[in-house]
Amino acid sequence: MSKNLLEEYRKEISEIDKEIIALLDERFDLCWEVGGYKKENGMAILDEKVEEKKLASIDFLASEDNAEFIKETFKTIMSQSRKLQEEM
Repeated sequence: MSKNLLEEYRKEISEIDKEIIALLDERFDLCWEVGGYKKENGMAILDEKVEEKKLASIDFLASEDNAEFIKETFKTIMSQSRKLQEEM
């Protein structure tokens, strides 16, 4: 692999990372809203059925090679979302 090719890969990854960060920022902003709604309506923060459904959908949305990695990533994202909502 040439150094130029490696630099191109890294540049692409950096651009994707920027998009991921922006989307996660937007997602966590919405989690604040969801947490407020749940508290106002006396709802539990954790909805296991919703999380199970989200994780199951990854099998259809992600490539087979990456699905398990993405599931683990989403478990972390959902855990952080719950933590954020509990802080409300």
